[in-house]
Amino acid sequence: MKIWQKYLYYEVLKVFFLILSLFFMLYVLFDYSMNMQAFSKNGSISFPEIASYYSCHFSRHLDLLLPLSLLIAIIKILTSMTQSHELLALRSSGLSLIKIMNPLFVMGLLVALILGCNFEFFRPKSLVGIEHFEHAHLKQKKVLKRREHSINVIPQEDGSRLIYRSYSPSTSLFHDLYWIISADEVWHFKSLQVDTPYPTAHFADHLKRKNGRTIEKVASYESYPLKGLHLDLDTKIKQFIPYKDRSFSEIIKVHLSQSKAYLENRSSIDTHFYLKIVKALIPFLTLLVMIPHCTSYRRNTPLFLIYTLALFGFIAFQTFLDASVILGENQVLSPLLIMIGIPACFFLFFWRKYRHYAKN
Repeated sequence: MKIWQKYLYYEVLKVFFLILSLFFMLYVLFDYSMNMQAFSKNGSISFPEIASYYSCHFSRHLDLLLPLSLLIAIIKILTSMTQSHELLALRSSGLSLIKIMNPLFVMGLLVALILGCNFEFFRPKSLVGIEHFEHAHLKQKKVLKRREHSINVIPQEDGSRLIYRSYSPSTSLFHDLYWIISADEVWHFKSLQVDTPYPTAHFADHLKRKNGRTIEKVASYESYPLKGLHLDLDTKIKQFIPYKDRSFSEIIKVHLSQSKAYLENRSSIDTHFYLKIVKALIPFLTLLVMIPHCTSYRRNTPLFLIYTLALFGFIAFQTFLDASVILGENQVLSPLLIMIGIPACFFLFFWRKYRHYAKN
């Protein structure tokens, strides 16, 4: 490795880790100040538990923290090298701009690999850890409010549906469920225990249609084992993590499955799989966009304008991805088109622009 390459790696990594640490420290301080009262009331929470909780949050938000930190580090280093004429000296020695920027693309590749590994191995487990911690220690109104207005559906192989309000991983309990077997038969449960040999319903009401007219309650049980309800899902999926929070391998497994339980969710599965791919490639898009703007020679480099437009573009692209998820999940547009096609046009446009700029 040449001296200038070591220098470039060192400067970028120094700023990158500084920005990453500051962003996460601000997040921890803000979140801790919001939950300080709950932490102080619950004396059983130890420091390692709190540290583990915020480590899980770090993994949860890594897809935003890493690209944003890389973006700011790139702007800082490239504009500094341009203003101090270090970049001019490197180019005067016979090095092309493409070769000079190779270490930055290696950094982008490393960030993309870290994001991919996080999506596959760490983020799903961290979300389960956050869920367990919040259920055990942070039973605040905001946590409960987040769940009381949600409705979740689990399609079954036999065509029936299980509709529930919330699921508690710590107790393996579903709350407020409807098991819709057909248009003429419905079960309602106050709760459902799933860590038993058979799913066990508590305070169950059995409703059936009488004489082809109204649906009436025909029986009630304080506790009732549901031998006809088969939740044949593996351990990880049994946590009922949304598709957006599952790993690459789990989403691929579900996508390749021919189970009827997943046919109606195919668009959601594809949308979030493509979203993870695009998010892992954001560091490369960041480099392609920012290098021409940060390395062009001007009498006065508009640093404030560069930072402002870069941050605005980053937020706008994240907003575009969120909007694309809504369109893809609701089948307004094909998930492949909205999640891969349009971002691919962005990549192609800025790649051609970067190649043209670097050759000149």
